[in-house]
Amino acid sequence: MTHTARRGAARVNVVWFIAVLVFAFIGIGLAIASNKDTENMRLERDAAFQARDAAVGKFDTEVRWQRSVKEAFGWYDETDEGSRTDVPTAVTDIAATRDAFGLDSTLTTAQQVLRESVPVYRARVRRIAELESEIATLRADVNAKAAAQSTLAAEKDSTISDLNRELTDLRQQSASRQADLEAELATVRSGLGTAESRITQLRNEMDDQQRRHTAELAAKTVRLQEMGNKLAFLREPEQADGLVLEVDEALNLAWIDLGKNDRLFRGMRFRIVDGRPGRSGEFKAMAEVTRVEADMAEVRLYEQADRFNPPVPGDVIFNPLYDPQGVRNAVFVGRFSGTYNEKELAALLSEIRVNIQPSVDKTTDYLIVGAELYFDEDGEPLEEPIQPSELEEYKKAIADGVQIVPLKQVIEYFRKSNV
Repeated sequence: MTHTARRGAARVNVVWFIAVLVFAFIGIGLAIASNKDTENMRLERDAAFQARDAAVGKFDTEVRWQRSVKEAFGWYDETDEGSRTDVPTAVTDIAATRDAFGLDSTLTTAQQVLRESVPVYRARVRRIAELESEIATLRADVNAKAAAQSTLAAEKDSTISDLNRELTDLRQQSASRQADLEAELATVRSGLGTAESRITQLRNEMDDQQRRHTAELAAKTVRLQEMGNKLAFLREPEQADGLVLEVDEALNLAWIDLGKNDRLFRGMRFRIVDGRPGRSGEFKAMAEVTRVEADMAEVRLYEQADRFNPPVPGDVIFNPLYDPQGVRNAVFVGRFSGTYNEKELAALLSEIRVNIQPSVDKTTDYLIVGAELYFDEDGEPLEEPIQPSELEEYKKAIADGVQIVPLKQVIEYFRKSNV
């Protein structure tokens, strides 16, 4: 019985142990379940805190944004931190600003009005600056004109005062001058007889001078007529100097009816012109004397104008400086150097009876003009060249009606190398 009791007690103990163990497991299960609920609640709490923090942050951001909007655009109560933007007032002010700047009525937002107002405002600022500058200029002009007017007024008063003094002085001088003139008038009247005799004497002298001038003018007229007759050869006459006798086109030579008996020499040149009636004067070629006989000469043809219209027998020849009969006098003026120096040019002209004189006088027929002078009479170099027309001999020749002949005209009709 004892063993049975012990077995029964053991069974009880096992039951209790199992019960305790079951309760323990149940407790552990409940504890585990409770821990899971606690963790879930903690997670939910943390999520709620995070959502709250996010909402608070978003709220703070929204508050700061609203504050920045209010501070940027205004229209709120600055004494109340939580006040909102007064939208109706803002709309009214925006419309007033738009109308003040004259903007389009379709612009309704502050952004649109501000963007369009800025250029208008800047343009008005520039215009105001321009107007202020114009006003400043006008004020300066007004001040300057006022100062000038004041100066002119002072000058006017001073001038009037000076004129009054001068008028008084002139009146006094006039009275004194009148007395002097009356005295002079008496003296002039007394000397009138002497003046009349002097006038008669001067008239006689004037008549004498007039007669002398008339005589000198007549002498100069005769002199000019004589010069014109003597120097008629310098102008191309109606009558030719000679005729073309024969032409050799192959040799480019011709023969003329002038020779040594006509003062012809080698190197002289002539113009050949058409001798046919109706075509007289038409230039054909130039001719240079190459060989001279007593009554005829051989000439070389050059500078032919038209190869289809060559010189032919019967054509006429001219040389404006050539005169087979008369004797003439000439004076050199200017510089003659190189091929045509004074000595050799004088020798060339002597062949056609042209005598060279040292200076112009009543017997001088023409003046041969050379180049400009670089040295004076003493051989000293000049600072600037002197033109022959500036020399006294040239002016005297012009005054006496002497024919002026440029050196190039002599060179054109006389070749020195064949003299």
